[in-house]
Amino acid sequence: MKTKRLNKNELKELDSVLVREFGRSFFGRKDRVELSQEGLLTVNGSPCLFRLGEKWVPSLKALLEDNFLKKVVVDMPAVPFIAKGADLMRPGIVELDESIAKDELVAIVDETHRKPIAVGQTLLSGQEIKVQDKGKMVRNLHFVGDRLWNL
Repeated sequence: MKTKRLNKNELKELDSVLVREFGRSFFGRKDRVELSQEGLLTVNGSPCLFRLGEKWVPSLKALLEDNFLKKVVVDMPAVPFIAKGADLMRPGIVELDESIAKDELVAIVDETHRKPIAVGQTLLSGQEIKVQDKGKMVRNLHFVGDRLWNL
């Protein structure tokens, strides 16, 4: 995987984009920030974000340090399926924030430990999900055990 270390101007531009998108900064002035050709952003060698089309998606490792995304809580029987890359179906959801918007990035967390096990993108708003009783609700983008997790 070929990477490029970002210069000051690139860092400043990227930081403004990320602050606008997520409301926070992901790196400091002294951090080593690199971007791979595949769109993986690493900070001091640790995967932090990745590009999906025009959108930046945080890595689970970044969310384990500071979970700044809204959460969708799933029951324990759903965890093994999500950890294999399955999309999140309505019956597995036990709790969610109704203010979640359609197409918003969310952290999928398990009911017992409340730790992120996947990053997903909602297919409906939080209010719409609440009234559903079946169907696909969140598209799984990155999960524990995938290629990015194992870097």
